[in-house]
Amino acid sequence: MSLVGTVSNFKKVATATGVQRDLVGDSGWVDHISVTFTTTEVGPVECYFHGVQGYEQGAVNALGRFELDSTTTSTECQIFVQGWTSNKSFGSQNAYGFFEDVSVGSHTIIFQARNPQSGTTGKLNYFNPGSYAADRIQVIYRG
Repeated sequence: MSLVGTVSNFKKVATATGVQRDLVGDSGWVDHISVTFTTTEVGPVECYFHGVQGYEQGAVNALGRFELDSTTTSTECQIFVQGWTSNKSFGSQNAYGFFEDVSVGSHTIIFQARNPQSGTTGKLNYFNPGSYAADRIQVIYRG
């Protein structure tokens, strides 16, 4: 079997946070976790977010997205959602985004979250689990 093309020079960087992040209703995008990396080649960047625990108080529609260099954002995705039944906790949340043709140099990717519901609160990294687990972001980029 022969392969068409070769995948080479890709690198990975990851970081984690133990900070519990409140998603107050209708307050806009909130920076949750970020990572900075340096590319030596033009190429694609792929991002992954893994949240260990979520929590809601009231109606929460928690959304997430990636922001690249304070200018480019990925399509938002739903992290967790809950109707009017209060005080529910949720398991892990995952999201990914893809950016093409990142230039050579230093870049920062931030995972942002928001709760567009009015007057309610959601929480990422619930229980502040820094001692045993944490929300994390991972970026794969062309080295």
